[in-house]
Amino acid sequence: MKKAILFLVAMATFSSTFAAVSTSIISTKAISGGFSIETAVDSTHGATQLVMQLSPKSNFNTVTTVATFIVSNDTLMNQNILDSVYANMPKSPSEFYIRWKVTDSSGNTTYSNSIKVTTLPVSKIPTINVTQAAQNVNDTIYTFLKYTSNVKAYILRYGAFNPNNFWVSNLPMDTFRVDSATDKSFSDWMDAVSGSGFYVGYIIVNDIGTDTTSIMKVAPYVTGQAPTGNIDSIYSKNKCIVIKSKVFGYDLATVATIKYGKTASTMTDTLPRISFSGKGAGYGTWTTPVVTGGQTYYFKVTITNSKGSYDVPLASWYAGQDPAVFTIWNDTAYAVNLNPTNNKMDVEVFGDYQLASNSGWADLWSQLSSDSTFNSIDKVSSKWRTTGTAGSTPSLKLTDVTYDQSKPLYARITGTNEYSEKVFSNFKIIYMPKLRTYKTAVKNMAGNKTGRTAAITVRYVNTEHTSSDNELLYDTDSTFSNPKSAGTQTCLNDSGDATYVINGLTDATIWIKVVGTNTINATTISVVKKFNLGLTPFSYSFQVINMNHAAHTAEVIVRYQNTEGTTSNCWLKIDKDPKFGNNPVISQTSNFCGNESGTTTFNIALYDTGRYYIAAYGTNSEGKSTISGNGSLGINLNSTLGVHDALCNRINSTVYPNPSNGLITLNFDSYQEQLMVSDVNGQVLFSKMVYSGQQLDIGESLSPGVYYYTLGNGIAKPLLIVR
Repeated sequence: MKKAILFLVAMATFSSTFAAVSTSIISTKAISGGFSIETAVDSTHGATQLVMQLSPKSNFNTVTTVATFIVSNDTLMNQNILDSVYANMPKSPSEFYIRWKVTDSSGNTTYSNSIKVTTLPVSKIPTINVTQAAQNVNDTIYTFLKYTSNVKAYILRYGAFNPNNFWVSNLPMDTFRVDSATDKSFSDWMDAVSGSGFYVGYIIVNDIGTDTTSIMKVAPYVTGQAPTGNIDSIYSKNKCIVIKSKVFGYDLATVATIKYGKTASTMTDTLPRISFSGKGAGYGTWTTPVVTGGQTYYFKVTITNSKGSYDVPLASWYAGQDPAVFTIWNDTAYAVNLNPTNNKMDVEVFGDYQLASNSGWADLWSQLSSDSTFNSIDKVSSKWRTTGTAGSTPSLKLTDVTYDQSKPLYARITGTNEYSEKVFSNFKIIYMPKLRTYKTAVKNMAGNKTGRTAAITVRYVNTEHTSSDNELLYDTDSTFSNPKSAGTQTCLNDSGDATYVINGLTDATIWIKVVGTNTINATTISVVKKFNLGLTPFSYSFQVINMNHAAHTAEVIVRYQNTEGTTSNCWLKIDKDPKFGNNPVISQTSNFCGNESGTTTFNIALYDTGRYYIAAYGTNSEGKSTISGNGSLGINLNSTLGVHDALCNRINSTVYPNPSNGLITLNFDSYQEQLMVSDVNGQVLFSKMVYSGQQLDIGESLSPGVYYYTLGNGIAKPLLIVR
């Protein structure tokens, strides 16, 4: 089977065949900014068109078409369609359904399975406010902002003397792009205007909306005033905490000190003081020693110059369990694409990751080893860089892995973050899936009695990446001593049905089996099945209807039953020996029996008194022969002419047990007779030449019910079959 794996990225996340083309969504993984969708495409008729459809309902009564792809045989396609998916992604409700519309090169259309997708929180309108603004002697305005946005945003800055026309005036502005999704502080500048002060404000914009900050007045810079400042940022690094503070010294020698502790009231630990000189503002950065994970720490920065001191508002930071090293868990590994022709397979590896708050990214990859300690590495996947502090990896696939059912394999995910900290997930044992067993079985059998044909449907299952040639054999003998072939078919799919037609059947019952060989030389033989075409048995019976004692003649009517689609020629033979060993008299001409059933009449000459035995026999157009049971008739030449004293001495017979399960014993007053069993409508269901005292099983041919049997020219008697 040819498979193409298709990965698509869209702004959402979720957990987790017509004959020529089958397409199914296998699995999905959340990634930053969207999700990846893994799709298997089996196309055996050239190019296949895949149309991605979205719908708010599982019945897809309303459909949005997102993107179209053309997939050819043996194609591995990776596409990023973020823009087209995002443009069509429903903003509400927060979940929707996705599927593929599939069209093959012949115009046949089908749909893949659908999946429910739960979207990430829709991008929010960003928020912003100015937390501090000041002017220094160099006519530079420093502003400290806090903003919140989960998408890229634009920030615009204005300045004015009058707050009443702040947002409508044509004012000076700068524009710059903010890419981070976390709160942070930054500084920027603009040329000041002389006077007693002016106002500053910001606008932040993303594709969802706009937010404006409150307007803050910036007083003129005055040298030698008391210091001010704020904490710019706090983050974890290498199991320590880093604190960065902005300091305004106003051209005076300034000192910044810091205290910290595990409670706000007991901040007794200190870090080295930082001194500032010169004009303007500066930054002070402190790094704590290694701290205890899972603990909140509090920080107080005090800024002092000759004009006074300023206590920056208290700040806190949760160190986390492992402040710097990131983690990988929920790792899963399994084998796919098993190929027995070259003993190769692929291994899919997935996992979840969590970065430390100060880590911007990490590179992740999977490793494969035959040793659970990973002292030796057999395979390494390509690296994948994270796009967020937490999420799930796409498939970190290992390709062309040697497949050996007898040896275990182990997989894990390895990663390194921007601080060169390396971690490993727990290893996973890859349980080798067994190859599909190549096998065949007779699924369905249907016959046409008039046309003498049988249609046999065979179900086959191929081993992965193989095809097979399967031949249907049949014989009248269950041991297949002289088998005939109904043909060989090449079966290309993973599994399916193949239909064989057997023509020219002359036997009602045949035995069927399938033998085959696949492309890796594995062989299979199906279970032998018995097939009965249900042909009506070829048979004769007769009745003497008139005797002429004076003329030594008798009139005999033969009832015949031809097998469907055949005709026959019938003769009579007459003898005083029930075994027909005394040179029996045979009718000079045969009678043609051209219908499926009917009667034909013979007039026979008798040359002596006594008891005669009569049999009807013949051959049909297929070369098969039959003979009726022996009847007997008596002739008394001394009887009065015209007196019908012995038209026919009918056969006396008994069958026991009756009722029966089908196993019966026959007793009658002649040596050999034809047994016929008919249903209540007179349809002959069973016919066979039998001997008196013979035990016979007719239960296989008859269902439970009421039937009638005759022996030779005897009268019909009831026979009850039970189980």
